[in-house]
Formats: sequence, structure tokens, C-alpha cells
Amino acid sequence: MKNQIILSALVLLCVGLCVSSCKKPDEGLEYIFTSPEITTAIGVVVINAATEEQLGIDIDNFKIDVSIEGPDKGSVVNNQGDPEIACVKGMLSVALKPGIVPSESKPVKFNVIFKKSGYISTSLAVRLTEPGYTSHIVKMVDLNNLPDGVATVQNTQISTNASGVTQSQVSFSTPTPQSAGELTKASLTVPAGTVMLDENMQPVSGTVTARMTYFNPSDESSLQSFPGGFMVEADGQEVIFKSGGFVALDMSAGGKEIKHFGTNAISMTLEIPANTSNYDGTPIQVGMSIPIWSYNPNTGQWHNEGDQTISFNAVSQKFEVTFPMTHLSYWNTDWQGTACAGGRKFTINSNLTGDQELGFNVYNNGEWVAVGEQNFKNGSSFSLSPYPTVATTWKIVNYSPSGSNVLEVSVPGGCNNAEIAVTFTVPKPIEIDLEYVCTSKNTVYKPWMPIYYRVDGEPKVYKFAGYMINGKIHSNCFYYGVPYKIATMFGTTVVESPDIFTASKPYHKMTINTCP
Repeated sequence: MKNQIILSALVLLCVGLCVSSCKKPDEGLEYIFTSPEITTAIGVVVINAATEEQLGIDIDNFKIDVSIEGPDKGSVVNNQGDPEIACVKGMLSVALKPGIVPSESKPVKFNVIFKKSGYISTSLAVRLTEPGYTSHIVKMVDLNNLPDGVATVQNTQISTNASGVTQSQVSFSTPTPQSAGELTKASLTVPAGTVMLDENMQPVSGTVTARMTYFNPSDESSLQSFPGGFMVEADGQEVIFKSGGFVALDMSAGGKEIKHFGTNAISMTLEIPANTSNYDGTPIQVGMSIPIWSYNPNTGQWHNEGDQTISFNAVSQKFEVTFPMTHLSYWNTDWQGTACAGGRKFTINSNLTGDQELGFNVYNNGEWVAVGEQNFKNGSSFSLSPYPTVATTWKIVNYSPSGSNVLEVSVPGGCNNAEIAVTFTVPKPIEIDLEYVCTSKNTVYKPWMPIYYRVDGEPKVYKFAGYMINGKIHSNCFYYGVPYKIATMFGTTVVESPDIFTASKPYHKMTINTCP
């Protein structure tokens, strides 16, 4: 019945327009609450890093494996209060259990892990310091369709005996990825005598399949595809990463994943673009130290593996760093900067009216560090955590039909509340109230769930229109004459409107008289 209710809620966008002469939709009706009150919810749209389209948006039953990890994972449910979590057709909607109220003194922290065969695993670090409804964008790298700055190679030349010991040394490198920045790559050496072990420290024998994927730190599309992001919690501290290069390495043999290498270590070398600088802005040079970090794709956790020294290769004419790998995970060379304790609060003041959806990219010293979306009421506040203490630059986009409303704003350093003023040149949006009823049964259905929209015919990715609260949503995300598709996620089910909705009046009051 729940799915039928949802479908009714969406059909109202196409067939349920109620004009001012209509009977009030709640007049003489009995209210029925079909879902629990949700005060804090998080929506995620997962997109292909190369195409910018939502993963599986046109594929029924397309699922991304998802799990919740971290200290407060037990506080997370789906948006109908049930424990089952699912990412379907590139959408995920989770919430905090009723009664759990995040605050700056008691934040709620967890990681959302995303995995899909044929894609690089990634994660989203969630740090909540206040109630509300937020939307996030996560990019996953399709190994068969790589974004600029990312290159991958598969190697099957490593062989082991019955005891899991390699018989000869094997070295291989990634291709040099297409990039707007300096062309660099990653190289791996597996010495003879290396013992291949699974997660239980048992030998794994046979032919080893190794997949190595390199992310160039001088290419923004590569940085935006970086697994785990740059504003992270590492070894229990909130930090901001400044990357010198990242590599995802997976190995398997005999159907088992390889996780350890006995007493020997394999060796990874990452070339570093010459224009790279550390977190303080100092250009790289021979002898400079760079911290090495490992990333666990199963938990989204980072761990410092010590420092290594940058050298210069006279043959390749490249700066590079070489480090040992005693266990298998994803590896990153990163300088780290400090983050504001408890995050930082922002207020956006603009000429936009009502509820609006803004996207933003955050840059530190010209390097991309974060992407997000925020559905906000003008003058209201929201928090980002972790957040760097240094000055940053935001590029903010208003999702209007023109697609050209991008503003660049400088944000001073510090951790005090920051106000951001922006003025967009946009057409006046349409105001829409959504509600649905079943008059023959004298009922009003009142779920709590997110509402998404996208312009029909444009890149297939949904934007967050707002959260339906108690069966009703007021949104200013729509414009005259623009054809829209509408969708929602109800628990673990995604439902899309079968028809196109085109707004034609300054204000729409929408309802439906079809009963589930």
C-alpha cells in the first residue's frame, strides 16, 4: 500500500491541479499518518564521475551496495524509520531515529559506504551538528568509462606457488590519464618472495589479478571523483586533505581478496605534478616530506602510515614519492590541514525567494575540496563539518533553466559563523504546494519523504526539491514552461512520475483525488 500511496503523491503533479474554487483538500477528512516524524534526514544522489548522470536512473532494480559505518551507525534508519537501507537507481535517503537530535556539543557521525561491481568504491562522511534536511552528491568512477585525470590497469602476470609466495618480481604502471594538468602515473613493484595473504592471514595461491587505478591531483574532475573526499576524519581527528596523488589497488587470487603481504612489502611509486604545493602553499621540492595515508574502502576510515620523502627522477623528469605497502587498501599522499571543531555554520542571503536549491563547490588555495547541495530558506543557516580553518572560495550555482547562474564568493578564514551574500539573475520561480487526499475514504495521506526533480531532456540527474513534511511540501524549484520529471524515495523504494509536469502559473496548489 505504501508504494501505491507514493505513486498517488507523484501523479498529482500531472493530473491533480486544484484551482481556487476547489473544496479545501482537508475539509471534512480524517487525517492518517503513514510514516513517522523525521526531523533529520540525509539524501544522496550518486552520479557517474565521467558522464555526470545518475547511476542506474533508467534501469529498474539497479542497486548500489551500501552500508553505514562509524560510531553512530546505530542511529541511522531509512526515511520511514525502518532499519533496512538501500541505494536504488542512484538514490539513497536515510534519517536519524526519532529522539536523536544532533548538536555541536553532541554531533552524530557516520560513514556511508558505496560499492558496485565495475566501479571504484567510495564513501560519504556525514557529520551532523543540527537537525534538518540535507542533500549530498557522491561521484563513483566507472572503470569502463573513466573521468579525466583517472587511469586504470589490470595485470595478471603475478603468480604464486601453493604457499602463496611469488616466484619472480613483477612491475607495472597505469597508463598516463588524459588530463588538463601535468601527465603523471602510478607504478607498482611486487618483489619475488612476497607472500600473498587473505584478510585472515591465510596464503592465497595461483594467478593474481591486480587492478590499479590512479587519480591525478592536478585535474579537478579527478579530485571530484576522489574516494572518501578531502574533508574527512582521520585517526580520530577532523582534517582537510591536500593531495599529491591517490591510487586504488585491488588484488585477488583463487576467488579470494588479498589483504596482506607477509613480512615483505610491495612498493608503490606515484609521480607528483610539478605544480603541486603542500597545504601551506609551499611548492614541492626534492627532500620535502609528504604523509602517506591508507583508506579502508569497507569502513571509509583513514589511517596515517608515516611520512615519505619526495625525490626527482632524472629519467622521467618527474617528481615522485615511493612508499612500502604491507597491507592492501587504497593509498593516498596527502598533507593535512586543521578543521573547525564541530564544523562551521553558514548563512546564505540572496535575492531568491522561498525554498531554493543551491549547489556549491568549495576550494582551498584554488584546489577543489568539497561539493554539496543545500535546499534552504533565504537567511536560514546550515553547517558543514569537517570544514577548513583557512580562507576558502565557493562557486555557487542556482539551478535555474538557464544553467548559467554560477557565482564565485570568497569566504574568510576562521570558524565563526559566516554569511554569504549572493545575487542571481534568474526568472521568478513558480511556487508549488503538493498535497494529496482520498475523498471517497475521507482520508489525507501524510508521509515524510524527500521530493526530487529534474528537467526532462537534460542530463539525467535529480535535484533535491525539498522534504515533504507531514504530507505536504512547498517548493520554489520550478520555473515557467519548463518540463520536469518528479521522483521520491520512500524507505527503500524509488518512485518516479510517469508523466511530465510543466508549470504554467505563478502558484500551483496541487492535490489528487485518486485513492490508493
